[in-house]
Amino acid sequence: MSFDEEIRFQYLGRNPSLHAPVLSLIACSIIFNSIIFYILPSTITPLKKSYIVSTVHALASVLAATLFYLFSTINLKQVNRIVGGGILATHDEKMVYSLCYSCGYFIYDIIIMLLFKSVRNRSALIHHVIIASSVLAGLYTGIGHSCHFFFLMEELSTIPLNLKTLWNST
Repeated sequence: MSFDEEIRFQYLGRNPSLHAPVLSLIACSIIFNSIIFYILPSTITPLKKSYIVSTVHALASVLAATLFYLFSTINLKQVNRIVGGGILATHDEKMVYSLCYSCGYFIYDIIIMLLFKSVRNRSALIHHVIIASSVLAGLYTGIGHSCHFFFLMEELSTIPLNLKTLWNST
């Protein structure tokens, strides 16, 4: 008998559910990040605005991953948890919202890079396309998005790097 059967976990099966408004959440994220970008004073260069929005995204991502880590059980060795869509009543179903926000941010940043040559950077563009497509694949297949969610904790390194860049460019 496997460990999962002894405790009788109830797997979500499909997370997000077919009724989750994934595209709407991603669109809201794109709009939210765009509003931040365009609300910032026009005296700030697009590159600096991009760093500011990136820092906001990083703070939100780290906060979401930290709260999940504090209030949920984490065991990435459970294949059924990763492939089975998560476990009911463990907050696994809530990570979808953070992933939609992050996916929207990456799509927003791709658009900004295409619109403003001063923000464009080939490696950043490739990075964002790969991340956005992998998160979208996880959201639509329901597979591996718990791993994608924990990658959001990596955004912790983005915060000081962006702040250092902003500080040195003033």
